[in-house]
Amino acid sequence: MNNLDYIFLNNKIQELMRVSFKKLRFFALLYIAIHFFLITLSSVEASELGKFKPLTLQTSGLRISGGIEVDKYGNIYVLDSGSTCVRKFKADGTKLISFCTGDPGKQLGGIAVDASGNIYVSSRIEHIIYKLNSGGTLIKQWGSEGTGNGQFKYPRGIAIDDTGNVYVADSVNNRIQKFAADGTYITQFGQMGYPADIALDKAGNMYITNTFPYSVKKLRSDGTDLSYGWKNNFNLPEGIAVDPNGNIYVADKNNGRIQKFTSDGEYLAQWGAESSLDGKFIFPSQLAIDTAGNLYVIEGEALNQRVQKMTPLPSDANLSSLKIGTFTIPLSSNNQVTVGNDVSMLTITATALDPLAAINIEGKLSSTGTLSYQTNLDVGSNIIPIVVTAQDGRTKKTYTLTVVRLTSTDASLKALTINHGTLSPAFSANQEMYTVQVEHAVSSIQITASPTNDGAKVAVNNKTSSETVELVVGETTIPIVVTAQDGKTQKTYTLTVTRVLSEDATLKNLTVSEGTLNPAFSANEENYMVQVGNDVTTLEIAASTTDSQASMTINGNVTTSETIALVAGQPTTIPIVVTAQDGKTQKTYTLTVTRVLSEDATLKNLTVSEGTLNPAFSANEENYMVQVGNDVTTLDIAASTTDSQASMTINGNVTTSETIALVAGQPTTIPIVVTAQDGKTQKTYTLTVTRALSEDATLQKLSVSEGILSPVFKADEENYTLQVEHNVTMLDVEAVTTNSEASVTINGKHTALDSIELLVGQAKTVSIVVTAPDGKTQKTYTLTVARAPSSDVTLQTLTVDQGILNPSFQPTINRYTIQPDLATSTIQVTALPTNVDASVMINGKTTTTDTITIIAGETMTIPIIVTAQNGEQGVYTLLVQEPSIPVTSVIVQPTNLQLQLGGSPVALTATIFPANAGNQNVSWRSNNPTVATVDQNGMVTPKSAGVADIIVTTIDGSRTATAQITVEQVVYSNEPTPSSAPIQEPVNDNDYSPSTPVNIIFHTNGGTVIEPMEVIYNTKLSNLPIPTREGYRFAGWYQDKELTKPWDKGMLVKESFTLYAKWTALPVEEAEAPKDSQAPKTPQPLPPIVTFQDIENHWAQEIIEALATQGIITGYKDGTFRPNETISRQHVAVLLTRAFTFEASRPTIAFTDVAPHHPYYHEITILQQAGIIDGVDGAFHPTDQLTRAQLAKILANTLQLQPQTTSSFTDVDSSHWSAEYIGALERAGIALGDNGEFRLEASVTRAQLAAFLYRAMQQ
Repeated sequence: MNNLDYIFLNNKIQELMRVSFKKLRFFALLYIAIHFFLITLSSVEASELGKFKPLTLQTSGLRISGGIEVDKYGNIYVLDSGSTCVRKFKADGTKLISFCTGDPGKQLGGIAVDASGNIYVSSRIEHIIYKLNSGGTLIKQWGSEGTGNGQFKYPRGIAIDDTGNVYVADSVNNRIQKFAADGTYITQFGQMGYPADIALDKAGNMYITNTFPYSVKKLRSDGTDLSYGWKNNFNLPEGIAVDPNGNIYVADKNNGRIQKFTSDGEYLAQWGAESSLDGKFIFPSQLAIDTAGNLYVIEGEALNQRVQKMTPLPSDANLSSLKIGTFTIPLSSNNQVTVGNDVSMLTITATALDPLAAINIEGKLSSTGTLSYQTNLDVGSNIIPIVVTAQDGRTKKTYTLTVVRLTSTDASLKALTINHGTLSPAFSANQEMYTVQVEHAVSSIQITASPTNDGAKVAVNNKTSSETVELVVGETTIPIVVTAQDGKTQKTYTLTVTRVLSEDATLKNLTVSEGTLNPAFSANEENYMVQVGNDVTTLEIAASTTDSQASMTINGNVTTSETIALVAGQPTTIPIVVTAQDGKTQKTYTLTVTRVLSEDATLKNLTVSEGTLNPAFSANEENYMVQVGNDVTTLDIAASTTDSQASMTINGNVTTSETIALVAGQPTTIPIVVTAQDGKTQKTYTLTVTRALSEDATLQKLSVSEGILSPVFKADEENYTLQVEHNVTMLDVEAVTTNSEASVTINGKHTALDSIELLVGQAKTVSIVVTAPDGKTQKTYTLTVARAPSSDVTLQTLTVDQGILNPSFQPTINRYTIQPDLATSTIQVTALPTNVDASVMINGKTTTTDTITIIAGETMTIPIIVTAQNGEQGVYTLLVQEPSIPVTSVIVQPTNLQLQLGGSPVALTATIFPANAGNQNVSWRSNNPTVATVDQNGMVTPKSAGVADIIVTTIDGSRTATAQITVEQVVYSNEPTPSSAPIQEPVNDNDYSPSTPVNIIFHTNGGTVIEPMEVIYNTKLSNLPIPTREGYRFAGWYQDKELTKPWDKGMLVKESFTLYAKWTALPVEEAEAPKDSQAPKTPQPLPPIVTFQDIENHWAQEIIEALATQGIITGYKDGTFRPNETISRQHVAVLLTRAFTFEASRPTIAFTDVAPHHPYYHEITILQQAGIIDGVDGAFHPTDQLTRAQLAKILANTLQLQPQTTSSFTDVDSSHWSAEYIGALERAGIALGDNGEFRLEASVTRAQLAAFLYRAMQQ
């Protein structure tokens, strides 16, 4: 026992001494006491705990302070801490075997037995776990003091899962460690509180007692904490065990009790009190449960020193029988019984299968295992729970008995009363049909019905049990429905009420809509007269009967009102017949109506289709005037009479509307005669119409022989402008009037078509005047014509007084060259424009003739700018070449050259004589390209072993010289080969040189394989081997994989290392890319020696050939250049780095779409470092097309030109981002434009790029 144990034990013993013994409650158990030291218990009288039998373990001197275990055979294992031995007993206490683990000071802690009978014991002092076989032989031991995996500090309880894994409560380390059966560490679960014991359930969940603080912890097999349900108070919990049903038992040591819980920590029961009596405890410490569920409790303190065995009380909570009265019903958890409506009370008898079980029916408890209970029944379902509680006080079972008491089926009445008349026959509950007769004046009857059974429901006329029913004349049938309590049984009583019919056939009133009844109305007067005016065409008659149930016809129609058509001059008789409700009694009223003839000869209205009546129409006004416009040639006149029976003529025709033809300037009179219905009365209306002369002075059409009117012609638009081309000298103007009677003049001439002469620069105004037919109204149309100035920017002639133009002058060709004699110092240039109004500027002077001084030894360009009358410009270029000195001879050096296959290209040098010869250009060729090739810079590349002649030929005079090239095969191996190894230059600087050579490994990154080589320590290397790779150009050796650190030929080799090859992919357009990407800055436009099959007669032919001769451009493998195709940004970068030399001015910023292995990474990086390109949002977009505006910025930055804010190009706005770059190129003569436009958003073609590069390289 460690110090912490002693402190806990001492405190709890003192506390227990102050606490009175607690009464055992809830779960009473049977106990079998197993005593040590040969102590035998005497018999105990029967009590609530049952009876005890004494059981003695056959041993003596046993000191219990450690664990206890029961194997699957019921054998009991107890740790004897006095001798550090394990004692094994049979279930009846007979000793089987003892085996000891060693020194008594070891103080054993916990014990567990696996399925094979192997025994695991923890030694608290030694910090060790012992594994023994069933015979007590030591098999394995593991552990030592410490905090590491597999180490312990005072290990205590042990548990074994179904797979044989061993769990140890590592007390002072506050953890549970898990091991395989052989002691191999598996895992651990921390955050414990000095764990004392551990138990496992069937699911692998762990239950741990913690001694500081006092608690029980539950973990899932993966270590997940499930302790949230454990809330009961403990005072030094130690032993813990799980029974076959998953219930948890805890030895609550200092409380002197055992507590029982569900696996989720729900409290179930407790028992024990401080005593040496059976079933009571003094410091219970360790627990074990056998397969039958018996609980073994160790009391290891000095007072008791024993093991108690406890068996649970019975848990049978079943019934053996259930009766209702004398009737026994089958047992189930839910029973239902139906009884008649007359049964209002019932006796229930329940008998338990266990006579000591308790029964509870609706709160009444049994004193024995049988209970009789009497209950009252309501109509419908009566639910009666019967609860049986087993002896253990925990197990309960509920039987539910449902007794259904049926409802009543009585649907008869006990009384039926009415407030008018007498029932026939008199009421009887069994009589269902009744009649009653009432007077006609009785319009309703009240009926009251009462059921025999109070639970029944009555509906009089489908409503309540007492209802007032409205009566119709004749029979009214009233149903009285009784529904019994069961809701199903019904009985219908029927009451038929007869209300007698009325004999009243008189009218209550009679009215007419026009005139007056004669005599005045009286119900007893049957004949009446009415006279109405001629204007009354219909008469509305309305009548109502005295008795609302009587019927009536007016003029034969069943109605209360009728409209009667009246004929003038003829009396109309209308009968009104009333029939009483009885259908027999009738009375007829007669009305005679007379309508007089009309004398109305007036018009109701008079309208005209045009103009306005003067004065406004009135039936009494007979004379009218109407004034209409000239455009009105006919007039529609419409009239209607006030009396529809009157007749009418218009202009002598019997009609209601007439169309009258009108004559301009002459009044037209139209009579309208109306005759009244009486045929005698007449009235004549007179209408005088005047049609005015036309005032239309508009044009219907205005047309011109050239150009388009602005705006488009409309009759209401009077002012127009017209722009015509410069070549239009005469203009035909035609005007057509809208009104054919109108007259027109053009520029004062009475004509509709006139020819107008136009002058350049003078606006011509044409006046067109239209006069309407009225001779007064006029309208003037004005046409302003402007003739455009000339746009001709061509020359008529171009002459020089020295040399010959090449090619011969043509106005459409704008580039020429001349080569004057050596003695020429000036040259006179004469340029005459085709259009006399155009101006000419020669070499910056506005003149048609200029004398220009030639600088000896230099080529100069003379620009000739033609400015047309409209301001457009055209540029002619005259290239004055240096006077030519003929070539006399050429030599090549070296004349003999040995190369190694795979070695670097070697340059040959051609020297022309005399040195000041005018044309220094040569061409190179190989007579055996399979052995060695040569480019136009004289760079020789070995191809295969053999001999080849390289011939150089001058362009001027075709002088030749030859160099012989010998190419040798090189074989690399692990041994140095003197003939093929790179040149090694020893350095004598007194540096220590080890005898072991230095190895160089070549990583060719996809090129041909080069074997490793050995070199001498502390030497310099030159002419390293060069690999080849199809489609790529070798770009040198590098010391790092990232290809950022080039190999330095001056570097001393002192250790082994690896070199990495860098490659530049050849563009698709290149068949053989030049090795030197830096072309001369100022190429001379010399006679071409390199051309392409698709540039013949192309405007940029000479420029393309000049750049191709210098190696700036190489074209495609099929021999084409494709000048009109667009070019990508990445290929522009390649050509720029060939044409110009760039210096880095800023650190490298990698583009996201140009990786180090990109074929043009090197060229693009050069331009980025030089500040020429920046990309967009971190990307370069290498395959995108380049616009002319973007190229302007690149070239202006490359040449470091001063930005210019103005430009003559019409499509370049000064606010555009590229305007200052385009202005700079224009000022430098690099950007010439296209018909006055730069077309800044258009993609650059290959020919345009060549032209831009050519001009830029001359700066």
